[in-house]
Amino acid sequence: SVAATDHKDKLASFSNYGITNAHVAAPGVSITSTTPRTTTSAMTSYGISTNYSALSGTSMAAPHVSGTIALLFSQNPTNSLSVAQIKDRIISRGDPVEGLVGKVKVNTRLNVFNVLNANWQPAPPAFKLLPVVIDDAPQGNNDDIANPGETLNLGTQFVNWGQQQATNVTAQITSTSTDVTILSTSPATLWNINPTGSQTALFQVRLNSSLADNAVIPFEFVVRYNGSQEKRLPYSLVITKSQPRTETPANFQIGEMKAD
Repeated sequence: SVAATDHKDKLASFSNYGITNAHVAAPGVSITSTTPRTTTSAMTSYGISTNYSALSGTSMAAPHVSGTIALLFSQNPTNSLSVAQIKDRIISRGDPVEGLVGKVKVNTRLNVFNVLNANWQPAPPAFKLLPVVIDDAPQGNNDDIANPGETLNLGTQFVNWGQQQATNVTAQITSTSTDVTILSTSPATLWNINPTGSQTALFQVRLNSSLADNAVIPFEFVVRYNGSQEKRLPYSLVITKSQPRTETPANFQIGEMKAD
């Protein structure tokens, strides 16, 4: 199926999505379309004008894909590509979009030129940091919240949303803050990461005990790959001070029972 995106390459609020069933995305917001020359009751209820109107929906996105396939056949009248090959070309030659990671099969938005281009080359590796998982079990109260003075394990997952394999990948955590001590000083080895693939790593840090409530600690995860390539992924950790537990007086004497 085809998901719909807007002019900023964002997934449309109404769009279907899912890495299993949404194979590619295409523009589907405010698309100029032909309309009947005579106004119908349905057009009136939806505010659609005659002749031409801007419409939105996956029903606007899907025709972009159908039209691309028609162009592919017109370019190659004796086309020998199978249905599976055409489908693969549509999906794999789209532009990789970071915001479509986890939403569309290989996080691509349709690119008609790429589908028709005999000299097309896949996009280079690119990295996205998925939500970080906080574990304060090492030296904390085990509530999975960053409290002052705790030692935390930060569970990370790095996704390659490009179209080429990233080789010899490493990741390292850094911070400019003096309120945190980086305990994991050596880079984590992530090996090779294929397109749409991911690898996980664990980094340990210790928080200053004097940190205030709602303080923000800035981090950067530095991903190095392909020998000399580097990507810096920012991450902010918000501090939450543990709140003292309050006891409500029972308001009755020992040995006395009181019904609610």
